[in-house]
Amino acid sequence: MIKISGSHFGKITVIRLFIFLFGLLSIQFSSCNIKLMEYEQPHYSIEFYDLIISKVPFNDSIGKTYGMDLDSMKLRYITDKGIVMSKAYYSSFIAAKLSIFHFSEAYIVNYSGSGSIKQIIQTNYYPVYYSITRYGGKFLFTTDEGNYLILGNVNTMSTIQISDQMRGTEHLAEFSTYNDKIAFVEKDLNYQSVLYIIDTAGNNKKKVISLNGASNEDMLSWYSDNMTIAYSDLNSSSISNICKVKCDGTGFVNLTNSSLNQRKPSYSGDGINIAFEEYSSSGIPDIIVIDRDGNQRVNITNSPDEYDRRPSWSQTGKYLLFFTSSINSTVSKLCIYEFQTHNKVYIDSVTTASWVL
Repeated sequence: MIKISGSHFGKITVIRLFIFLFGLLSIQFSSCNIKLMEYEQPHYSIEFYDLIISKVPFNDSIGKTYGMDLDSMKLRYITDKGIVMSKAYYSSFIAAKLSIFHFSEAYIVNYSGSGSIKQIIQTNYYPVYYSITRYGGKFLFTTDEGNYLILGNVNTMSTIQISDQMRGTEHLAEFSTYNDKIAFVEKDLNYQSVLYIIDTAGNNKKKVISLNGASNEDMLSWYSDNMTIAYSDLNSSSISNICKVKCDGTGFVNLTNSSLNQRKPSYSGDGINIAFEEYSSSGIPDIIVIDRDGNQRVNITNSPDEYDRRPSWSQTGKYLLFFTSSINSTVSKLCIYEFQTHNKVYIDSVTTASWVL
């Protein structure tokens, strides 16, 4: 996901969100400008969508969530919950209304029948990251205050707290490919960051591997075998590299061994490639793609004058989305990149996005 991507993303502050609130309602394909067709009636046939995106229209400070078909370039209005907070599956996704300090109003948008929207109640929590299982049975969120990891049941809306020591690693939690496990990072009593797994009932917590350092801006990504997890960790030179390990603690590999900081790995749905952010010595991020063994490196952006962030693959691995902005501009765009042809589509005014997986 679109780790938003989300598409799967790092901790969003109000300032960074407001940066997204400017721009024109247009789409650019290669050198052409194509106007997006928008339909304002709710439409819940998610199987016809490629993307779920949140847009903030020029004259609207709240924003709306749409389904998007890449072939027709049409948007269909889904809800006024204007921030996509999780991966979008064929059954459901999580959206939220922006609060001043956090995402207190979050909703599960379901696509069975005519569709339904159900609010997630978070008592005494300040959520910053959400995820949901492929078939919509379970959801999780992590919190800013207390750094808790909370697991919830979609049908009953009941929640249990499965971590109470997530000090500063709020975004490092993700359901496995088969939705039977959760990987997350928790700091132990000695403040050592540790990667754990736990089942989706909140039981059988197991240590996977100790980490040298984990940032709350980082993400986890599961390989399609339901066993391997990609993540970023500090190497011996205190540089963040992309690593992988099996959830039983075996098979650790530093995939990049780079002198540059790298974050937010994202496995393609077919498991062939991994995309991630790589920061230049001046702190400018590009989007890099490697194969699952750490080879066949490609810099797909190579743009020293732009910030390229939050990569997320389509299910087939044909497309990669990421957000991009000029270092001299406050406007951020969503880029949809076709991996084989290198064609790019740019969409303005998008705050968050996720592939339909």
